[in-house]
Amino acid sequence: MSNSIVLNKVSKKFVTNKKINVLNKISYKFVKGKIYSLVGPSGSGKSTLLNILSLIDKPSRGNIKIFNKEINYNNISNNDVIRASNIGIIYQQNNLLPDFTALENVYLARLALQNNKNEALQKAKKLMY
Repeated sequence: MSNSIVLNKVSKKFVTNKKINVLNKISYKFVKGKIYSLVGPSGSGKSTLLNILSLIDKPSRGNIKIFNKEINYNNISNNDVIRASNIGIIYQQNNLLPDFTALENVYLARLALQNNKNEALQKAKKLMY
């Protein structure tokens, strides 16, 4: 199996009235086709790591490769396409759109990438069933 996402010494710190180191030099290889869970106590950096993995946030240090291509955090539109095409996250909270079915919630993300309802529906069914 090949590595889908590779973290190389990823760190994240937040600076408010004091410096908070949330992630410190994390290196990890996520293998395509495997399912991962992030568990830990509140404040341990789970959401921060998810935001970095999904290209919503950028690390303070280190780099990420997705399918052997290093992410350029300044290329926002390209990262949006990478996220929409390759990354799916299921959150612990109820982040679904309440007026839609679970299937509709899944295929709506695909519709944002390319406006083809039939293809989005088929891919969503494949993911869910």
